[in-house]
Amino acid sequence: MADVMMTSGSSFEGYEIVEYLGFVNVQTVLASNFFKGIAAGVTEMSDAESEKLTSKLEQANEVAIEKLMGVAKRRGADAVIGLALNYTEFANNSVGTIASGTAVKLKKKQEEIGLL
Repeated sequence: MADVMMTSGSSFEGYEIVEYLGFVNVQTVLASNFFKGIAAGVTEMSDAESEKLTSKLEQANEVAIEKLMGVAKRRGADAVIGLALNYTEFANNSVGTIASGTAVKLKKKQEEIGLL
């Protein structure tokens, strides 16, 4: 397995978990200067502001997932199960994405051949 697989579930079809390597998490922060000029109330946001904010949050998610893959890979993991993405507000109006899950080692299941 070249890349670290990820799922919000607890298993991967065709694989069995052979070792739990522990909880992993990372954070990605959008600096407060990003939010300057964006309306304080969501109802007052223009479509362009809303699209820009959504795009930035999607970027933060992607970066967080990539960072989580790196952390899991350094632990020797093949996969992360229970993947969760959460948002939190940090000091000075910064917003971040927190990605977390459990790093695991996997083994491909052998296909069982029924004998007649």
